[in-house]
Amino acid sequence: LQPSSPTARAGSSSILDVDRLKRTIGLGRVYQHEHFFSEDQVQTILHEIQEMEKQNKFLRKGLSNTVLGQNQTFDPKLDRSICPVPWFYDALEGSDTRVIPSKLRELQQVLSQAL
Repeated sequence: LQPSSPTARAGSSSILDVDRLKRTIGLGRVYQHEHFFSEDQVQTILHEIQEMEKQNKFLRKGLSNTVLGQNQTFDPKLDRSICPVPWFYDALEGSDTRVIPSKLRELQQVLSQAL
């Protein structure tokens, strides 16, 4: 996928149906685009996640309960874990031109024009 400059004004783009996106969000619903990533791309992402887990890059982040003040404990089985994607900002700036970062960049461009 080559980075492109899609035009959301036309009602569609090469990656999603902008008119459907706007209708769905306008109804207060969540827009879901099926098959945005191919199965191979999903496997690549899952492999990268597994590698970051092995390197202990994930942090436990529970939702704050202000009643507990500073005495909050996080359960590794119940609380979410997060990990910064190392290439995310490069993707948004367009300097990472691999397929998955390029698709995310194109999505960001379409959404910024459409919404």
